[in-house]
Amino acid sequence: EQSSNPFKTCVRGRFLLREVVNEAKRLPRPFIRADGELREVGWPEALDFVAAKLSGYKGEEMGLVLSPHLPLEDIYLLSRLANEVLASSQLAFTSVGESLSFLENFAQSGDLALNLNYRPEDITQAKSILVGGGDLAALQPGLWVEVHQALRQGAKLVTLDSLARPSDRHATLALKALPEEFPAILERWLSLLSENLDEETKARWLANEERRHSLLSHQPPIQESGHLKPEVDEAWSLLMAAKPVVFLVGPGLTMNSSPAILSRLWHLAVLAGAKLIPFGFESNARGAGEMLRRLGLRTKTVEQIQEEVEKGHLKALLCFGSLPAFSGKTPEFLVVADPYQNELLSQAQVGLPVATALERPGIYVSNSGLMQQFPAAIAAAAERGPDWQVAAELGRRLSPTWPLFANEAEIRQAMLSLFPEIKALLVQGDSPSEVKQTYLSELRPPAKAVVFSEKETTISFKRRGPLRILIEPNLDYYRSLHLAATSRDLRLLRHPQKVIIHPEEAARLGLREEEMVILKNAGNSLTGIVKLSRQVPLGTLVINFTFNGFPGFSSAPFLASCFSGRADGSVVQEAITVERGS
Repeated sequence: EQSSNPFKTCVRGRFLLREVVNEAKRLPRPFIRADGELREVGWPEALDFVAAKLSGYKGEEMGLVLSPHLPLEDIYLLSRLANEVLASSQLAFTSVGESLSFLENFAQSGDLALNLNYRPEDITQAKSILVGGGDLAALQPGLWVEVHQALRQGAKLVTLDSLARPSDRHATLALKALPEEFPAILERWLSLLSENLDEETKARWLANEERRHSLLSHQPPIQESGHLKPEVDEAWSLLMAAKPVVFLVGPGLTMNSSPAILSRLWHLAVLAGAKLIPFGFESNARGAGEMLRRLGLRTKTVEQIQEEVEKGHLKALLCFGSLPAFSGKTPEFLVVADPYQNELLSQAQVGLPVATALERPGIYVSNSGLMQQFPAAIAAAAERGPDWQVAAELGRRLSPTWPLFANEAEIRQAMLSLFPEIKALLVQGDSPSEVKQTYLSELRPPAKAVVFSEKETTISFKRRGPLRILIEPNLDYYRSLHLAATSRDLRLLRHPQKVIIHPEEAARLGLREEEMVILKNAGNSLTGIVKLSRQVPLGTLVINFTFNGFPGFSSAPFLASCFSGRADGSVVQEAITVERGS
């Protein structure tokens, strides 16, 4: 069994607990904005005000955004609040660019059997491992420990990435490619695999014309001799030399979520008998996705929510997670529930202080499917309750049939019909300080083949100007990313404002380490901090993708303006200029 983590943080993180809880930017009490002025109020008055305002809107005019950092109890009540009380489908998670969500959405849309659960031994006993699309040691350090254990026992490691990674020094082969080359590499591997299937597997898989077409009939032109490095074939030979095989795929490999990549990953994993494990996502993203799937709800993207606000369709928005301040039109009525003060609060009519993840108990689901019920590590102040309490109180004020919940235990009882696995947690004792655990059941539909579309064979990429942009994810674990602005340790660990560049490229542009740099395109700009690294290719800038959680910095609008799609399916990166900041 996988050992639990009794709410222990990493070596550096454990010394930051005091800052997470006692940060000066904690939102102290609820406030209401009236006539342009902020007024601190008590919780009953704030909730009465919110309920009265929401009662003036109808259905799709209201929306709710929530964080995947929240435990299952909160996600359950907030999702039900949006669906049953607000009667709105305007529901979104604050996370973006996660490999897990891309794969889950792909599986859901294609009715595919994607079993994401795994045990530590699935990795530690693997003989061949692919790590693609991210710095595994940084994004999911626990997973890297298990990979390292497998390597010590003789496993072979192949890495596939656009950037040099620390894990490359442990790899038998480190394959470097640009994102638009990934589909061709996966297609080549799929072609090699189909040639060497044993007769039983081939007969079972090619049982009908649809699967035969999806697997064998389509060979894109890019596969002609000379278009791919010989290391591509060598990498696949290494992966297939010994089993079991594990594919660890990160956001860099899945961020372009077209079937050109996702369908090939899925086919490769199924046909090769490999375990497909996404990495690089937020603390309870696995549980959040499973909750919505079992409730039968679909989420929108944050971008779609913002578009609805801009069009004037979405007029009232409840935010239980960090979002950037609106640059254009804002909702008529905006409620922000957050542990900390942020820029979005400056636009809100109501601010509600809530507890951090350390100050309340709850159930979280790890990337492996391990459900763990954590106790509160630190007692919360009286004015800062969990997010679910806000949902419970608003629901009670807006609907006479809304169920009453006094604590997390009562919510878990209500969740049993959706998550029967919780029964295993309920029988493991009553100790408030004990971490209880069980595994998430995999309730997946039967396997179904995906048919490759002719127009999804490759990704055509065009660049204007000499500099290429590559994007790195920047996770906001436990809604605390903004602390990098005030904490030296957190700033060193994961400051999102870094623009990473090769030292020789920086010298050519007249940039130095830790200087401010301004990136500009025809219609937008971004101010960052120079970080030098020889892991970045020459002619390339690496920008952290973040749209929330950090004061005064959101790279999402700038990055969105740097790339545009064309009618022929190609992607164009606009020219950018680089200037030294003051």
